[in-house]
Amino acid sequence: MARSSTPRDEAHAWAKVRAETGQVVGRSAELPSRRATEVLRRERLLVDAMDGAAWVLRSPDTTLDDDQIRLGVYWPLVRSLTESYAPAGLDRISAIRAFIGEATPPAVLYIRHQRTGSERTVSVTGRHRIVLAPLADIPGAAAGLPGTATAADPVVLGDTSVPVVVPAWALLTLPVGDLRSDLPLVGAWLQRLFVPGDELRRVYDAMPRPVVASRVAVLAEQAGNPRLAEQIRNVVRDRGDELATPSKTGRLVLPPVYREGTAASSPYVGRFIAQLTGYATDLRKARIGASAPRPLTHEGV
Repeated sequence: MARSSTPRDEAHAWAKVRAETGQVVGRSAELPSRRATEVLRRERLLVDAMDGAAWVLRSPDTTLDDDQIRLGVYWPLVRSLTESYAPAGLDRISAIRAFIGEATPPAVLYIRHQRTGSERTVSVTGRHRIVLAPLADIPGAAAGLPGTATAADPVVLGDTSVPVVVPAWALLTLPVGDLRSDLPLVGAWLQRLFVPGDELRRVYDAMPRPVVASRVAVLAEQAGNPRLAEQIRNVVRDRGDELATPSKTGRLVLPPVYREGTAASSPYVGRFIAQLTGYATDLRKARIGASAPRPLTHEGV
């Protein structure tokens, strides 16, 4: 008489299939039965992630702790979360980081979605969290969320394709706090950014924020992209809004390398140059009576 299948049999069979097919990350709905899942956890073959919304398959011989395992599959976990909240895509400074190819897991990742009407924060590790914010009553097409006619192409981070909002949405809705958190990154992105006029108008019509638009127009001009700056100002004027004064925009100023140097070969290189110049300036100023160095340019990288 054949032995009936046990929860341990089910657990090992489930894990084997996923290991053989390379599916090491998934949503909680894909887990086996409750008893089989308990076996996987007890035998340390399974790592819970995203506050229980996802899972990661653990190699039996790994020496990594749970957080190291989660960070090793950070972008597949993010992709799984965007699928659970679809339509959803990276937003705010997270979108800009993705546009320039920055794949280092950030302390905070922002995702815009239309799945629910409430905001939620999930933890990846003790030092990494993801904020899921609803789009509220704004059409998904304004932000270019997946599945809409204006959807942006996904961005490859690591080896994972991740959905992201359209550049115009990231540009015209960017909070000042995000700008202050990484101004060199935004400057590097703005240097070579081209956004179609109809995309700018569509976003601004859906989310008219003249102060934000005026702020990024000034920064685009500082970054050596006067065409983009004028496009943004025209979108504001065409809608009958007034451009904001410096006292309202916050008087943000890009690092000297963007205002005095030539455009870098890529946004990633531009950000690197700005950071090096900043470090050199700080070191030089630490020497009493010394002047700041000349800005670096991409020819010197």
